Amino acid sequence: MSALSELDRSKVVHIDLGSSEFKQNARDILAEWAKRPPFYVLCSGPAQVICGRYADVHEIFSDTERFSSELPRGHGFEQFDKFMGVQFITQMDGERHARIRRLLMPAFSARSLSRLEAHIVEIIDGMLDKIEAGGNEFDGMRDYGAQLVVGALLTAMANLSESQQEIFLAFHEVLPLTTYTKPGEPFAPECVQAFERAAQLVRDIIVTHPHMDHIACLPIFIDDLFASLAEPIRVYATQEVIGLLERDVFNWNVYPRFSELTNDHGPVMKYVPITIGQEFKVKHLNVMAMPVNHIVPTVGLIVSDERTTIAFSSDTAETQEFWDVVNRRPHVDALLIESSFPNSMSELAEVTRHLTPAALEKELKKLSHNGLDILTVHLKPSYRKTIIEELEALGIPNLNVMEPGRTYSW
Repeated sequence: MSALSELDRSKVVHIDLGSSEFKQNARDILAEWAKRPPFYVLCSGPAQVICGRYADVHEIFSDTERFSSELPRGHGFEQFDKFMGVQFITQMDGERHARIRRLLMPAFSARSLSRLEAHIVEIIDGMLDKIEAGGNEFDGMRDYGAQLVVGALLTAMANLSESQQEIFLAFHEVLPLTTYTKPGEPFAPECVQAFERAAQLVRDIIVTHPHMDHIACLPIFIDDLFASLAEPIRVYATQEVIGLLERDVFNWNVYPRFSELTNDHGPVMKYVPITIGQEFKVKHLNVMAMPVNHIVPTVGLIVSDERTTIAFSSDTAETQEFWDVVNRRPHVDALLIESSFPNSMSELAEVTRHLTPAALEKELKKLSHNGLDILTVHLKPSYRKTIIEELEALGIPNLNVMEPGRTYSW
């Protein structure tokens, strides 16, 4: 459709999907839409096609050649950004969507659910007992529906802790608010607060090297959470990097030495020394560090959850041990590798131990894995456009530039 003037005006419904009128009568309106053919809504931003009948919805989700689930980028599409850049499975196409489904399906198989049946029954019985104790009246959605998600899914299946459940529930409750945000408008305070609460879950940080662009927010992050930390922020790094952080950052001149300070709950920061070449655990992840060629002591990382494996070069120039370790892995899903400067600045790149697109091309010839996603990172902002053009000119399959704000899944 080239212009709004070409739309069939008989199929246009005049309604503001973000209005209080729609929110108050949403259930009745949606029930009526479920019986009518697709129609247009023109309120703000791009024209929207509303499909409510099951047959139409089924056709859209089944025909991936005609209909895409990917969220377009550009002015006017902000209102369809469900949650501040986070991409949901319903906004994915192709193999990325299929991979998430493959990862989820085992958890919902008959065999898996049978193992959880007793626990789920116990949880639901407890919810019903609580409703009964509250008297003759109850809110089915608030007291049962919403709690069912948290109880059965998060407790029995995902085995989330209480704090993780709290964050998930916060997102679950405010998600509808994000769909009412119009282009150019800020997200509702509740949405921002949900993300701020999510920050409370970050307790483990891996530092590959002590350059400022990699650790600038670390002291500010700890400072901001200082009084509320019920457990210390764990900083994983080699002993050499820990020494540099203590000498140059947490030295009482630039920032307090948080590793020596406590709040009412106890220590606020704890170093966890890592050994090169030895696997260590961070939550559910298995991580291994290996040295790369940078101007200060630096490690690359291989991170795996036993299903997906990702290699990260960190900052590096020409290197070898990183590739040796990566190539010994039976499978790698994605490689994140730097490309900091354009080819015209190869001399500066060599002095500062970084890669250009030309140097990256040579490095990738050391990689024995095929078919994995290769995402370039650490592009200097002033030269980003030129670097991207030079990377594209390489013509390397699956080589892309990592996009800020996008969520990647493998």
